[in-house]
Amino acid sequence: MNNRFKSIRSKLFVTLCIVILIVISFLIIVNNIVLETVYFYSKKEALMDIYEDINNYYNSSKSDFINFDLELEKMALNNNFDIIIRDKNDNNIYVSNKDFLDTFGEMNEIRYKVSYNIFNKDNIMYSDETKTIRKIQDKKTGLSFIFLSSQLDCGHKL
Repeated sequence: MNNRFKSIRSKLFVTLCIVILIVISFLIIVNNIVLETVYFYSKKEALMDIYEDINNYYNSSKSDFINFDLELEKMALNNNFDIIIRDKNDNNIYVSNKDFLDTFGEMNEIRYKVSYNIFNKDNIMYSDETKTIRKIQDKKTGLSFIFLSSQLDCGHKL
């Protein structure tokens, strides 16, 4: 038995297994720590850009933007976002996914919980006087998602 581990084949096999385990462990650590941070940073930046685009649309003459609904839909699809724009009376002006309110019935509950609890500072990724970006975890599925709650200059809610 001792002679088996002295052979070149067994030493090479053990060395290869150790190297593979180290590489797999490293990839798991990088995936869980670094890539998640990069993913959330890129989504936060995309949300900020979309907020600026929508805010600029409502601040400018709307004739400059032809088919802005189509542009919003492209933004939503390209970034894997669902966009809801509401007026001052909470009436929907634009909804990117028509089934959004049906499939995510808890979204209004989450929005009110986040909006009306001014002392809630949990999971804030970015915040200023007009917008707040949070990382929220769905209690039923355990999935994390990013939630932008903002006030446009015209008074509409995004």
